[in-house]
Amino acid sequence: SSGIKDRVSSRDVAFSLSPKLNAPGRVSKPYVSLKLLLEKDKERAKRLLMTIEKLNEFRKALTQKAFEQALLQVQSQLEDSVLIVRLEEWAGGVAGIVAGRLASLFSKPAVVFSVGKEESTASVRGVEGMDVYSALEGLSHMFLKWGGHTSAAGLTIKTKDLELFERLAKEAFSKIEVIAPCLYIDMPLSLDQITPSLVRELDSLEPYGEGFPEPLFLSEPVPLQELEGNESRLTLKVKGKRLTSWDVSLNKKLLKILGTQRRLVYQIDRRYEGQLGILVDVEA
Repeated sequence: SSGIKDRVSSRDVAFSLSPKLNAPGRVSKPYVSLKLLLEKDKERAKRLLMTIEKLNEFRKALTQKAFEQALLQVQSQLEDSVLIVRLEEWAGGVAGIVAGRLASLFSKPAVVFSVGKEESTASVRGVEGMDVYSALEGLSHMFLKWGGHTSAAGLTIKTKDLELFERLAKEAFSKIEVIAPCLYIDMPLSLDQITPSLVRELDSLEPYGEGFPEPLFLSEPVPLQELEGNESRLTLKVKGKRLTSWDVSLNKKLLKILGTQRRLVYQIDRRYEGQLGILVDVEA
């Protein structure tokens, strides 16, 4: 049901399995996923999986509804240092997903609240090169509880303090230095050099993850001509390969330089013997 064909890779776990296993905890109760992982009977496991699939579809619909409401709210904040959104309590389980999408779409940190009568809880997502924890630390006297790291945080405040938080947060984030991120490329690799043998060698290095990311390669100059999709998902067809990007900022950049030649930064999608890849950046 997750589209995994043969071996399970770290990418499959991160982008196919984990989101589905997390879905019950976002919109219902997480014990369903725990029961599935512990279940030894195949038929009972199938029934649990069907339940999780339904909850995941509900999670997707809930996320889309929340994201559409958030988009309406941020239109008046596009010149601000941080985007702050107030949603109803039903959006609490997907607030982190919505904050992440907003941060990616607008290249700004985003704070998404699920507002309750007495208390409101927020998920905070940052952008590369900015320490959101430092920005929030100076406001921590307002928080009933909070925690996080440089890229993301969660916090709870009294609902009556929302307006004060919004004002102070915009001021605090405007003072945080944004450090230009570095892109670490492992090696130049022509698209013609991607072979099944190379894919097998990359497979042998599994598992990839935090602290050991999948290799990044730099292509030769290639023509940017055949593009499919839109700003949310764009696929470049070049030299028999299909390279896809889900990065909105990168996709806008690609659309502006269509028809030129550029070098590409990419990863190899090892599930398809190197015929597909993930587009990470393009030469300016």
